[in-house]
Amino acid sequence: MSDWRTVQRIHRASIRKFIWISDLENHGTIEYYVSNDEVPPIDEIFYEDCDGYAYAIYWRCLDEGVRGWVAFVRVRPRDRKSGHLIYLNKGWVADNRYRDLRWWGDLTYEWLSYGRPDGTWYEFNL
Repeated sequence: MSDWRTVQRIHRASIRKFIWISDLENHGTIEYYVSNDEVPPIDEIFYEDCDGYAYAIYWRCLDEGVRGWVAFVRVRPRDRKSGHLIYLNKGWVADNRYRDLRWWGDLTYEWLSYGRPDGTWYEFNL
């Protein structure tokens, strides 16, 4: 199965069970990043914010041999309060705002940085 098909299948299954909730309400802290052992099975409802969703997709794809990135973007360019985390694989974006994958170039986001859960982050150089 191609990476795109795997990511699309995981994203579609995950978005059906995803319910947005703030980290403060869910975890008692302003920012919280879920680890692999905290991601529920794909057929269970899970409560997270965009960060939790992006990391859940990252871990679920990695479990199936597909390695991608999480990416930090601004939904409204130059608006510091519009930060958003998404999953990125070969130009395809899994975003909790959309049911299907989106091509990164079709999104009007301001692309800031991308990284992995080990703390390695890079700036986009577009």
